[in-house]
Amino acid sequence: MINFNNIFGTFCCILLFWGCNVKKDEDLSITYELEKVRIEIYSSTSRSSRGMQQVFLNKETEYYVHGDKSRFTLLFFDLEQEKLDFEIPLERDGPNGITSFNGFFIKNLDSIYVYYGYTYTMWHLNFKGEILKKYQWAFDNNIDGILLNPYGEEVLIDGNRVYLPASPNLNPSEFWKGYVSQSLNLDDGKVAFNTKYPEINSVLNKK
Repeated sequence: MINFNNIFGTFCCILLFWGCNVKKDEDLSITYELEKVRIEIYSSTSRSSRGMQQVFLNKETEYYVHGDKSRFTLLFFDLEQEKLDFEIPLERDGPNGITSFNGFFIKNLDSIYVYYGYTYTMWHLNFKGEILKKYQWAFDNNIDGILLNPYGEEVLIDGNRVYLPASPNLNPSEFWKGYVSQSLNLDDGKVAFNTKYPEINSVLNKK
C-alpha cells in the first residue's frame, strides 16, 4: 500500500534541495556580475589589434591598456572607474618612426617597448610616446627563428633582456605552442634564440 506521508516528505526534501541550489546559483551569478568590468573601445579601433593588451598597475591605479593599431595609440582605461583615463600616441615621424606594431610591453610609464615582429624592429618609448631608442636586427639562419606575432602576444622583460614570441623553422604551428622566443639584449642589441620562455625553464629545473 502506498505511504503518502513518505511520498510527501520526499517531495518536500526535493523542493528544499532545489531551492538551496537556486539560491546558490543566484549568489554565484551576483558575484560574477560584481567582478565584471565594462569599458568602451573606439568604434574606429582596428579589429586586428584585439590581442594587444596588458593589465598595468601604476601606483594605486590599475589600468587595462589596449594597443590601437589603427590610430597608433596606447589607450589606458581605469579599471575602477571603467573609463578611458589617458592615451599615449606613438611617434611615427622621422627615420626611426614606428611604421606599424603588433605587440607592446609597459615596464613603467617612462619605459614602454613597442615592437613589430615582421620587420624585426622594437622601439623604446617614454610617457609622451617619443622614441628613446630603436632596435633593428635581421633574420639569422644560425638561430633559425622568426618573429611571428599577428595577435600581440605578451613580451617578457628580465633584467636587460626582452623575450619576444618566435617561431622555429618558419613553422607557424610552433608559434602557437609558445615553445620558443627570441631574446634581445637591450645593452648591445644582440639577439639569441630560445627554446623555452625563462619562467618555464625555471619551473622545469625545479622538478
